[in-house]
Amino acid sequence: MEKFMLVIPLLTQRSAKAIRTLCIGSFTLLAATVTLNAQAGDASTEKQASAASTQESQDGFTASFGFGVGRNSLTGTSDKAKAFPLFSVDWQSGQFFAGLSRGAGYNWVQNEVVTFSTAITAVGGRREKDSSRFKGLGNVKSSLASNITVKWTPNGASFAFTAAVTEAFGKGLGSAFNFGIASDCPLSDKLSLNASLSANYADKKRMQSLYGVTALQASGSVYSVFTTKGGIESADAVVGLDYALDKKWVISGNIGVNRLQGEAGKSLIFKDKTSAVGALTATYRF
Repeated sequence: MEKFMLVIPLLTQRSAKAIRTLCIGSFTLLAATVTLNAQAGDASTEKQASAASTQESQDGFTASFGFGVGRNSLTGTSDKAKAFPLFSVDWQSGQFFAGLSRGAGYNWVQNEVVTFSTAITAVGGRREKDSSRFKGLGNVKSSLASNITVKWTPNGASFAFTAAVTEAFGKGLGSAFNFGIASDCPLSDKLSLNASLSANYADKKRMQSLYGVTALQASGSVYSVFTTKGGIESADAVVGLDYALDKKWVISGNIGVNRLQGEAGKSLIFKDKTSAVGALTATYRF
């Protein structure tokens, strides 16, 4: 069964203890998945035998909708925790894909072990009017961007490593690199437990646009000049459950925690360095 991924924004404040606990739990789940997988060699063989039918089942449209609870600390669309809607529509036909979650692109390599894709996607910015914290800083414009993603699943494993590079078009948001590991552990024929850990790197241009303060911005705001350099931007941990009602419907619930790092963590624009969100979604395959 295909696992439907949900892009989670950076949201409501939590303590540093919360992110440590979630990271430890995620590592534990990843280790448990490896153990269960080692005890299920026969299941791996069956999985490889059904690869062609799995690819065929991925073709078509999927729609996800639901709600999240939290606060978007990066864009500042709300300075208080609140519920907000979530919606995504995606399509795939053979190697081609398009949708709100991944953009539009092509899977150049797609098999049980390696997936390599390129895409045109969007990178979100922020608006000065969205929060009093951004007063005098101006807008950071959203932008189209190129994306390259590689996913590697070791033979017979139910966990995967991913690496992605995103390069924004234009002057604003620069480049970002993401590396992560994700695990999907079946608990029954309908229920599965998943966990992921990831780190995000930003170049100097992206870091300065989102977290820095120029002399001009400082003259119109309450902040002092803050010049950044490239480095680790943030770390994320996510745990969740997927429940398949039938072949068409999947109900997903997850909790994600994000922690700003390096230059991003030093920025006075964002006093809340640790943030979290809970989300509940339903996905339907047409």
